[in-house]
Parts: sequence; C-alpha cells; structure tokens
Amino acid sequence: MKTSASLLVLLLFLSVFMVSFLQIRVVKAEGTIHIRADGSIDPVGAPIQRDGDIYTLTGDADGINVNRSNMTLDGNGHTLSHTLFVGYVTSVTIKNFIIIINSMDDNIHLESCLNVTIANNTVTGSPTELESRALSLGIDIWGGTSNVITGNLIIGNINGIAFESTTSNNKVFGNNITGNHRGLSISASQNNSIYNNNFDNNTLNVFITGESVIRGWEKVHTPLMNTFDNGTTGNYWSNYNGTDNNSDGIGDTPYIIDENNRDNYPLMKPVTIIPEFPSWTTIYIRADGSVEGTGVINQIGNVYTFFDNINGSIIVEKDDVVIDGAGYTLRGKTNGIALVDRDNVTIKNFVISIDNFGWTSIYLQNCSNCFILNNTMASFPNLDSLADGITVFNGKSNIIAGNRIMDNAYGIRLTSSNTSIFDNNITGNIRGIHFHLSSRTYHIYHNNFINNTFDITIYFSEAIVFDNGVEGNYWSNYNGTDNNGDGIGDTPYIIDENNQDNYPLVNVIPEFPSWTPLLIMLFVLLSVAVVYRRSLHKPNHRRRNQ
Repeated sequence: MKTSASLLVLLLFLSVFMVSFLQIRVVKAEGTIHIRADGSIDPVGAPIQRDGDIYTLTGDADGINVNRSNMTLDGNGHTLSHTLFVGYVTSVTIKNFIIIINSMDDNIHLESCLNVTIANNTVTGSPTELESRALSLGIDIWGGTSNVITGNLIIGNINGIAFESTTSNNKVFGNNITGNHRGLSISASQNNSIYNNNFDNNTLNVFITGESVIRGWEKVHTPLMNTFDNGTTGNYWSNYNGTDNNSDGIGDTPYIIDENNRDNYPLMKPVTIIPEFPSWTTIYIRADGSVEGTGVINQIGNVYTFFDNINGSIIVEKDDVVIDGAGYTLRGKTNGIALVDRDNVTIKNFVISIDNFGWTSIYLQNCSNCFILNNTMASFPNLDSLADGITVFNGKSNIIAGNRIMDNAYGIRLTSSNTSIFDNNITGNIRGIHFHLSSRTYHIYHNNFINNTFDITIYFSEAIVFDNGVEGNYWSNYNGTDNNGDGIGDTPYIIDENNQDNYPLVNVIPEFPSWTPLLIMLFVLLSVAVVYRRSLHKPNHRRRNQ
C-alpha cells in the first residue's frame, strides 16, 4: 500500500510539472518592432541585429514596421505572426521570412513604395476556429511602382499577391503561388509584369477588377492591361488545358485570363524555384550523447535544444533524448530528421522544409515509443518535387500530435502499428495520411483534414479506427448535417468500404488545444507507471544497454 501511495503521489507531481513544462512556449518578441526613418530600432532590445544598412532578425517576432529607405531586412528564417509593413520608402529588400497569419491581415504590406524587393519568403496562413481556410491576405502592394516580388512561397491565403490603388510597373517572377483563394488579385492597377511563376491549385488564379485609373483630378476609363510573359516564356497554370505539339515546353495556345489579359507563352510544367541557401551539413547526435557537425545546439542532459536555423539534416543515434527545434527552421535536400532503430525519442518545435521528391521531413524506421510534437512540415518550394511530411516504417507505440503538415506529397506515410495521431492540421497535401501494410491498432482523432487531394489512402491494411469512441476528425469535404448542434455529424464520414469516421466533427478544430499536453503526459506517465510496477515485481530484471 505504501508503494502504491508513493507511486500515485509521484505521478501527480510529475503530471503538474510536465504539463507546466510543455506549456512553456518559445520566447518571441511581443508587440510590433519599428525600424524608424533614422535607422533606429524600437523597442531597444528587439531581436534585430544591425550591421550598417543590414538588419537581421535573431528571433521570432509579432510584426515589424519599416519606415527607413536604403536598407535590407533579413528574416534569417524566423517567423512573424503579424504584418510586416513597409511604407513610403525606396530601395529596401525584405527576405528570408516565414510569415504565418491567422487573421484577416496582410502578411506583407507595401504602401507607396519604390524599388522594394520581396524575396525568398514563405507567406501563408492557418485555419481558425470559425474558418476552415486561412484568412491571411498574402503580399499586398498598395500604390507605388517598380517593386519586385521573387522567389517566394505564397500558399494558402485569401489573396496570394494583390495590386491595389494604381500600382504599376512592378515585376513578379519566380514565385510559387499555390492553394490560395485568388493567386493574384489586381484592382485599378496596370503595366505590371508577371512571368515564370507557378500558379497551382488556386481557386482563381488571377482576379482583375476595375477600369478607372485616377490621374490627377480626372478619372480615365481604360482597360487594365498587365503582361503575363516576358516575350519568351510565361507562367505555369495548373488548369491550363492546351497542347504542346512541338514539345518545346510552351503551350500552343495562350492562357486566357480575361478579354484584355493573357499569357501568350504558358508553361507546360512547373518552374523549378530553389532559393539560394548556405552550404548543407549533416548533424549527428551520437549514441554516446556527443554532437557532431554543428555549434547551434545547447545540450542539458538528454535534452538538445537548437538556437539557430539549420541547412541540412539531423541523424539521431541515441535513445531516450529530446530534440527541441525551439521554433527554428530546418531546410534540407534529404531526410530532415532521421531515426533508425531508436526508442523513446521526442522531436518537437521544428519548422521543416524539404526540397526533394521521395525524401521526408521526419523519418522513423523500426522506432518505438517516439513522440513527434508541435512541428511544421511543408515541401519547399519545388512544386514538381514535393517531399513527404512524416514517414513511420515498421514502428510501434509512437505518437504524432500537434503538428502542421501541409503541402507535401504524403502528409503522413505509415507502415507500422499501434500509433496515435491526434490534434494535427493536415492541409493541402496530395495524400493526407497513407496506410500501407498497416494494422488496425491506430488511434486517429481530433485532426483537421483540409483541402487534401485525398484525405486518406489505404493499401493492404486492416480496418482503421478514425475516432476515439466519442469524437472523430474534421473533414473539409464532409457534407453531413448536425441537426442537434452537438458539433458531431449525424452520419459517418465514409473513407472506403471498410473504414469510416463514426463521429465526424462539423467545425474545424483550433490549433493545439490546451489539453493536448495533458493527454500526452498522461500517456507517458501511464507507461512510466507500468514500467515501475514491473520493476518492483522483477528486481533482478536487467536494464537494456543505452
């Protein structure tokens, strides 16, 4: 009895401690940062390092206002959660940001600017509790002229790019504009050049409205005409239905936008767009706990925490460790993080982008009792070489929870058993989750499946459970009713003849519910309790070598 009581007290203490620990978030700058016209940074201590005319972000932030001309602002792979505003300036470069907005605001807003370059940024949004799609407004150019938008991944917004209020003579080239409601929105703007971009899977690739252009005090009614090619090549349009009889890669007929605008040289295949990155490296966490290949890890015991971005891959050779990305970005050309024959490894808080078909952001082979938590995984940004989000091969008793898995070939690919998948946003992938030779011992619930080409594909697998007996998942293509208003569909969501979600949710689930850490820790603590009780009954049991 004393042993049981002591174990109960220990578990309660650990529950409180670990839930509090998991709720600690990556520290970021709160409030808007201002770069003043005189070059000063407000507030003092904001995570921006200045070297002359170059300003480099050193941590995540809310939003930034830029009011200085003749400068470069380098996001350095860090994330903003509110608008990056650039107003009434000339000769500014904005590059290397990840901007994720979950409200109806611009990701990047230029107002009356001249010669501003927006390059190599990821511009996206996230679904909200009330909306199954993101409300972010992408890159908005209001007035101004001679600006350049190039090398960006613009994905999942209401507008990908918007020209408003007599914006003219801007260039848009080398961007991936995909999965937006409107890829490019043009209002009262003309003489802009748009070429060598990928317009893929937007609800409407280009929206043009208004004919009145204000000149002085006079309204001149003139058609809005913009150029959608450079005289040799145009853009890739995923809904172009033309032919290419001479196989030169350019469609035989124009891509028609409206009666005044067309792409005369539509491309038959997506443009390969790979922003320049530093040299690639491989980081090893060796079986003895040592680290090779990088100096950007703080190690405290078995917890390895990154304090900068990584260009390359991570190979974990040690059991019983926590690898914490701390919100930093890993960009790679092979598997981002690879675990083979590992036990009890946690991978959390990474932003991972892989640019190579057939590779995956997080790869597990023959692994057990591993946790993949609170990561963002998206192919970046080569549309004809989509990578995968998470691959689990021959594993058991793993948990995948709280992740944003978006715009991959496979969101999650499984050949394993006894895996729990919950509280993930699985959005815009070709296949949301793919099962192959898998057993039914899955627990898949409280996930958002939004705008995937195929939410679920199943090959040579047993029937799979897609609810927890009370609630299932949110499916953006579910057409059922909810007559009693309990938030659960009145009819099952049918996946195939052997599989269905019996309790489909009719509202999108907010990201990362507050009870997620508690549920994860209860699972962990239950496992600890079982191991501890077994050790009491088997005092001579030999522990496995580390």
